[in-house]
Amino acid sequence: MSIWTTKDLLRADAVIGRIAFNDWRIWARRDDETVYLQISARETCNVTGEPMHWKSRKWLLSPHMTDGEIVQTAFKAVLTALEHEAREQFTYRGVSIFDPHYDIEKLVLLRQMPDALKERPAPVSLVIDNTNHAEAGPR
Repeated sequence: MSIWTTKDLLRADAVIGRIAFNDWRIWARRDDETVYLQISARETCNVTGEPMHWKSRKWLLSPHMTDGEIVQTAFKAVLTALEHEAREQFTYRGVSIFDPHYDIEKLVLLRQMPDALKERPAPVSLVIDNTNHAEAGPR
């Protein structure tokens, strides 16, 4: 386990403080000996249409990270949050089929169904046999 010094925390806070994306808040928090990055924002709920406050998953930071690694972690956090929103808003036949909030055990049951997958048939290979052709004789 790495120990975060006050200097490490101040540096991480300074780096994160220089990051901006939309009106999202990107911040670091310390829980015991763990420091993580998180995003929070106030936006419209994709289900109810009502304003809501949300927080992203927690992204573990290390005191050994370079400034660039901290920035890249924040960028990955933003990309993942955007993907989360896209999964909620992308619909097929009016249903968000890639919603990130599905019950994982129900997905297991779906996948165990023998007809759960639909794949296109394997392509038919055309094999040309050139071994039985007549060779040209002398002229």
